[in-house]
Amino acid sequence: QGLGLLEPAEATAQQALALRSGLSPAQLADAEQRLAGVYHDLSRHEAADSLFALATERYEPGSADIPNAIAHRAYVVRQSGDTERADSLYTLAFAQFRARGNTDSAGIAEAMTGYGLLLQGTSDYDRATTYLDSALTINRALHGDLHPTVAEATNALVLLNYERGTYDQAEPLAEDHLRMQQRLNRDETHPNVLSAANNLAMVYWRNYSLAAADSMFSEVLRLRRQYYEEDNVKIGISLLNKGAVQDVKGDSAGAEGSYREALALFRRLFDDDDNVYVAVAMNNVAQLIVHQDRFDEAEQLYLESLRIRRVVYGDESRSVANVRYNIAEMQRKQGRHAEAIETFDIVIDVCERVLPDDLALRADALAGLGQTYLVQGQPAAAEEPLRAAQTLYAELWPDGHPDRAIAESVLAEALIRQDQHAAAEPLLRTSLATLESAPGNHTGAIADVKRRLRMLEG
Repeated sequence: QGLGLLEPAEATAQQALALRSGLSPAQLADAEQRLAGVYHDLSRHEAADSLFALATERYEPGSADIPNAIAHRAYVVRQSGDTERADSLYTLAFAQFRARGNTDSAGIAEAMTGYGLLLQGTSDYDRATTYLDSALTINRALHGDLHPTVAEATNALVLLNYERGTYDQAEPLAEDHLRMQQRLNRDETHPNVLSAANNLAMVYWRNYSLAAADSMFSEVLRLRRQYYEEDNVKIGISLLNKGAVQDVKGDSAGAEGSYREALALFRRLFDDDDNVYVAVAMNNVAQLIVHQDRFDEAEQLYLESLRIRRVVYGDESRSVANVRYNIAEMQRKQGRHAEAIETFDIVIDVCERVLPDDLALRADALAGLGQTYLVQGQPAAAEEPLRAAQTLYAELWPDGHPDRAIAESVLAEALIRQDQHAAAEPLLRTSLATLESAPGNHTGAIADVKRRLRMLEG
């Protein structure tokens, strides 16, 4: 099983179970758990679930193996998509761990990681952080600072903070994770090292450390081309990431080339399948060419990306909401204001009902809605969503951020148009200071702030 030879592993595990007459109940339960693990790796979740349930019943009532078996079962059920039942099983597992005075074992740390990932999947980021932090603390106490399990637990927190939009918290964790993987593997082309470097580059990019991000993305792409001799998903991901940095740096032609190369690679890998990587590459190409006013092709790509994501993730997922937001921005840019307002409203509604902890997407959608009302000449209608966006941005980035500064600048214009000049001026001054000191190219946003300051003077 460890080598990925799943068919021989299944046959061997079944042979062990066939010797049941020579096994104690605990040994039989262990054998059932091993076969269940193989079934899980084969994506036969229902069979794995049944075997874990059988194993749990075979152990003696006070056995320390019971909470581990329940946690393993919860993991399988989570992977099958039954979040509610998985939640109940994790809750039962934690109760069983506590009943045995077991609060600091490898088993409970593994269960905490699994439950933290379940909570992350439901956008319950605060509770997810609590469980993943606890898992990391226990693993460090058990294994020290340099161990594969500690590295995995650290990376889980990197990905959580990245998804949540708290990039300042993700950065030191991502740097620690890369150092650990480099020391554990001692090979610059090892997949774990490259994955850690890629994640750190993603965080640098989100924190506007563009030179560091560009350098690291380019190096990861070079090493992945060296490691994988043929088409590979990882190479496509590196191309997408490099394109994103090229776009932010103003190299539109380079970015489009990287995105289209990634799209072609994913299409070769997945043929005509409804594949999320194809959908992501389509979305990225569309985002880029919208800024070049190539709306017809962009809309076709957006709609196909949306269709694939709805098939794969469901209509009210974060992935679908992200594409809807991009479509709304395109509609606003085209002057299709009624459609844009309707699409922004859909995104905001999904964020409030289904993704309450996704502050960044909700703030972006509220800001886009406010800008649309403002362009329509409705500053009073624009003020409410823009203030709501400003509040969310302040929670995400209390020390300032270009996205927050841009939203403050737009809110200031809404106030100016309602003759609230005294309230608008400090927003514009703060916005200008943030944008002028922030890394990256914010020339257009700075020009907008200065234009609004002139509106105050007039």
